[in-house]
Amino acid sequence: MITSKEELAKKYEKLRPAIEKRLLEFKQAGAGNAKTIFAELSFCLLTPQSKARSAHSAIKSLLRGDLLFSGAPPQIARP
Repeated sequence: MITSKEELAKKYEKLRPAIEKRLLEFKQAGAGNAKTIFAELSFCLLTPQSKARSAHSAIKSLLRGDLLFSGAPPQIARP
């Protein structure tokens, strides 16, 4: 647990490259085409109900199967 401003500053400096990289990814997604933006939105909608890794895996699977944009509910639902 961070208990001081100094600890927070040190933690931020350590994580800064990863934070900046992720912010750039968000900017690039926002500048992308409609499918890229929809895939990111879908991920964001899934994460409150599951772990981020599970949501990422689900979106990747739907993209590989070309189901994220054209799949019918029975095709994308869990069996």
